[in-house]
Amino acid sequence: MVREDTKQRASMGFDAGLQPRVRRVIQRAEPNARRSSPSTLPPPPFASEVNVEGLEWWLDSHVEFASRLLCMGQAIESVGAPADRMALSGATRVLEHVRDALYELYCDAADIRLADLLISGRELDLHVRATYDWCGAIVDGMNAFACRLREANESSEGCFPQAFRHAGTLPVPPMDPLLAAIRGLHLNFASPVEPLRNLERDIEQLHASVEELRPIVGAWANRPSVTSH
Repeated sequence: MVREDTKQRASMGFDAGLQPRVRRVIQRAEPNARRSSPSTLPPPPFASEVNVEGLEWWLDSHVEFASRLLCMGQAIESVGAPADRMALSGATRVLEHVRDALYELYCDAADIRLADLLISGRELDLHVRATYDWCGAIVDGMNAFACRLREANESSEGCFPQAFRHAGTLPVPPMDPLLAAIRGLHLNFASPVEPLRNLERDIEQLHASVEELRPIVGAWANRPSVTSH
């Protein structure tokens, strides 16, 4: 039997593949720190919780995105038309891939060598914030779409809310500036002892998930919308 808390963690993006990086308990490094509240932050390359200071906004954004995605999955279950339910479920699965890729990148980003790229306006900061904004707009549109279908009790033909088109107007976060900045750090990704050896792969996985989602958004954003039936 799968424990309920295990299923909940999976729905928030903390799946089995990420557990080795997430589940390990790390004590604070400060000598006078109280030992009664161990950290559940990702394990090394972080030496202590001090190393992740400044990333609270990222974790908050991730938890909000994951929570809304979970609610989206529940809303889809009440959509009557099988074809529409299948389309929404497919898009949700791709969004879950983006969610997981963003969390892997969050684990990487606590390395102090990436601190400069997380300064406001720098490549990693801009990319991550834009990705969460874009995905949030998609989830908003999907929720509005599902709600409209439930209220109308019909298929999606001629029933597509204007709200979703907002996602189509947002720019897809460009990958090239971020990859160029990462490669400028001259990390040895081939080294088995490099804590950030998977960083480039994690970025490419995020890019692949976003690219998989982009044509879905483009097609949906151009579907007809009506105000009455």
